[in-house]
Amino acid sequence: MRPWSLRPAFHPLETPGGYASRFASANGLPTIHSLAGFLETRASFISSDRDGALELLARVSESRAADLKKNASRAIDRAKEGASTIRGEVVSRHLVRRSWWAGCAACIEEDLKNGPDWLEPVERAWERVTWRLRPITACDRHGLRLVEAPYPKGVAYNDFTRGLEKLLDHVLGSERILAPFSERQHYLSGRLTGAEHAPNDLLDDLEWHAAARLATLVGYSALYPGQVRRNGILEADIDNTIDDHGFDILKGGRAGFRTWVEEMIEDARVSRDRRFGLQSILGMLGESLDRTDDSFWEPVKDEICAVAFAKLPMSTTGHFLQRHPPKRMVHSIVSAAHEYDISVKSMRHYLRRANVIGPETDGLMPDKVTFPAKALPTRARLLTERLRPGRGGSPGRTLTVTETAAILGIGANYLTGCDFLLAERQNGLWRQFDRKKVLAMRDVMLAGAVSVDAAGPDECRIEEIARRCHVTFAALVGYHDAGRIAWKGRLVGSQSLDGLLFRKAEIDQLQSAMEEGEIALRIAAARVGYGKAVLCRLAQDGHLPARQVTNGRGGRLGWVARQADVEALMSRIMRFSEVAEALSMKKHQAKKALKQAGIEPIFEDAKIRTILFWRPEIGEYVTGQYQPDR
Repeated sequence: MRPWSLRPAFHPLETPGGYASRFASANGLPTIHSLAGFLETRASFISSDRDGALELLARVSESRAADLKKNASRAIDRAKEGASTIRGEVVSRHLVRRSWWAGCAACIEEDLKNGPDWLEPVERAWERVTWRLRPITACDRHGLRLVEAPYPKGVAYNDFTRGLEKLLDHVLGSERILAPFSERQHYLSGRLTGAEHAPNDLLDDLEWHAAARLATLVGYSALYPGQVRRNGILEADIDNTIDDHGFDILKGGRAGFRTWVEEMIEDARVSRDRRFGLQSILGMLGESLDRTDDSFWEPVKDEICAVAFAKLPMSTTGHFLQRHPPKRMVHSIVSAAHEYDISVKSMRHYLRRANVIGPETDGLMPDKVTFPAKALPTRARLLTERLRPGRGGSPGRTLTVTETAAILGIGANYLTGCDFLLAERQNGLWRQFDRKKVLAMRDVMLAGAVSVDAAGPDECRIEEIARRCHVTFAALVGYHDAGRIAWKGRLVGSQSLDGLLFRKAEIDQLQSAMEEGEIALRIAAARVGYGKAVLCRLAQDGHLPARQVTNGRGGRLGWVARQADVEALMSRIMRFSEVAEALSMKKHQAKKALKQAGIEPIFEDAKIRTILFWRPEIGEYVTGQYQPDR
């Protein structure tokens, strides 16, 4: 084997690749690849301690293999691509400077002066482990920003000495920029080098790369609340303002982190511009954690969810960061209204009357007004509490609109037109309802209802019937009293009209004012394979005898026609695709031919893409007998 005359000393915090580069240069080899060739291995194997490369290097350099291995970057065989371990810490690929040379100009200058005389100056400078990592941007000894430069062309990323040789003038001539070694860098560097650093009960439970990343995410979320796009801000932060600000929050450990999460929630609560979901509140941190299933983030998710479960109403997904609470701990006005099927406005009023929320919440959005879930009264109590004497209720024979709606279990706006429930002698300026009439009507409506556990697909509550069928509550009561409703159901446990169910199809039939043989155009269109808009246009243009009907209670208009007329019209029209097929032409050819022959579509409408022609005209044209009107 080749005799190795010079053997530089290995420094305890030197990278194996950097040492191999110095060793190769000291022994007259041009690159680290040349050394790897003599050792019958690869240069990348030296840096990553693969296939016994470091044992070979230790043998020829008379160094301790254990010291070389300690600073090697070993790949981890796991799903996370690019992860490796350095000095027992897990480092992700994107945190390693691979194609960039980095070093402290003052340290390099000292190495050049103080190294052994039998080494060339560039062979005396050695690469520190921390210089390879992006989160470390300053020198802990000199308080200077590290000099960074892309490796010159043709120089391997781990050939430190060869890169320094080509960049030496740039490194020594660069501006010495003061950059204090921040607490964040001191902590991260200390975990790698074994130097003394303050313990942290949150960061110490995270892998090294996760601790570095968490400082970035927390700092960005704190300085740019609600933002999830970086927009070049992180790349432009050469002073590490964002990362250091995040570490200032995290240095308080788990307690400090929880306090910050609580502050973010309260800031979002009073903001008129920010949403009140956990991801929106935490911005980039919430977005990043929601998209990852990596187990090393579990301690962070645990702390966030411990605060979120106690401070935020549960979202419709039923979880925060894929974590489900054992039970709901917090309600908002919106979530309580959704659970009890009451309007948000009414729920806010009811909660105020029940002293669940106070007047200090009046200026907040309803989704940001939260209270303990156990403080929410039952639905029945919430609605009846406000009817008691002394709390705004009416203990006498008359009821206000709001009180009547609470007794019936429907919204107050649905009582429009219910004059048959009004009291004969009213007091004051507002409409008042007779209590006996209201209770009697409620009992009659509930009587004879079939008990069901849940509503079927075509079974709707009173408020749904009003919205979907355009039937007022007063009209529905009229149909019921007239005996025109054959079926009604009642949810088990319901004591008010809120649980009363009707079949939509039956109500639709009651609203239809069609004569025998007539059919709604929307149904006819579905049967003949045309859009409803096509048949409506044909009816409007007079080609299809049809008429408009209304439900008579202020509902929408609808077109109806006789089934026979629809079928007769369908036999006389053709789609443009059928015309082109009959002419054995492509569509653009058929369109040009018909235009030259003077045959126009039945109608042209940009909103209705279907193009129709009269079948007799096309038949005459095909047989060559068609003559356009002159």
